[in-house]
Amino acid sequence: MSKFALSAQTSHGLSVSALEEASRTGARDADIEHLFLALVLSEQAAGRALRDLGITLTAAREAVQQQHNAQLSSLGIDAEFPEAGRIVFHELDGFELTKRATDLLVRSSKKGKSGDASAVLGELLEEPSGMITSILERLGVSVQQVSQALAQQEAKPVGGSNTGISGRRPAAGTSGAFIMAPVETVRNFLDDPQNITIWDQRAGTIEASTAEEDVNEQWIVTAPTIWPNGKPVEVRPEFRRRLVRRTQPQQAGSLAWSFNYIDSPQACGSVVEFGLQETTGGTQLSVRITPNRRRGWQKIKWIALLPVQKFGLWTYRFHIAAAISRYYR
Repeated sequence: MSKFALSAQTSHGLSVSALEEASRTGARDADIEHLFLALVLSEQAAGRALRDLGITLTAAREAVQQQHNAQLSSLGIDAEFPEAGRIVFHELDGFELTKRATDLLVRSSKKGKSGDASAVLGELLEEPSGMITSILERLGVSVQQVSQALAQQEAKPVGGSNTGISGRRPAAGTSGAFIMAPVETVRNFLDDPQNITIWDQRAGTIEASTAEEDVNEQWIVTAPTIWPNGKPVEVRPEFRRRLVRRTQPQQAGSLAWSFNYIDSPQACGSVVEFGLQETTGGTQLSVRITPNRRRGWQKIKWIALLPVQKFGLWTYRFHIAAAISRYYR
């Protein structure tokens, strides 16, 4: 993956996680402390380093809350920040990063820096306000310890945290996420067809199919009519219904679902495959979406639009991984 792609994907992923965390307290902007929480959730080396130090999301959230309350007290304000609730970022509009957080993300990819989560964590450790240093102290961890843990993670062979699946076709890339739950818990969740409506934003309702007898169970997924934020969903009639089946994953230990359009047989369906691996504090999740093979002129059209298709598949994978992560938070 190019530096630009890695930096863009890292920045987007951390921004969304930070905004999700900020939304729990009713805030509409996410600052550097929310980026820190996002890093605790990162599937990259920076996230693994923090979790290896015993920093859990629950403990990090509490440390951030304590730091906020301490700042109010230092100003002579006898009040506390509101108690956190559930994540509502995906249901509302008007969220954004503060300029300080945005500038930090930009710095992480400049002057020869990689732009990955490790670079972002490095910028946070050097951030002059002392906010992150104070949060780490509340967690019983020093900046030096974090730097050492990060160096150890960076020194590990590339692919050491691979979940076992990887793209074998040009557009079938793989996206990762850290999930705050044991492997078997996540596996059971993903193996339940009723949960497809939770992790697939293109699924509004699901019901068992009785159209034909088949040795494999199958279900019909209907597209939603309204997004979680209340905006209407525009879907062409022939793309409203998909037939869903469990399918054989390419890698042992994985699980996969196939999706095919019922009312448009010529449309290209896909297979969504999940890889799961135990990691410190939870599960390393890998998501791959493999489009069905096209033939004739459709194959030529697909190849011509490959860059666009890759971006669309990356967006789809990201939303799936984000929804699963959000479910366990």
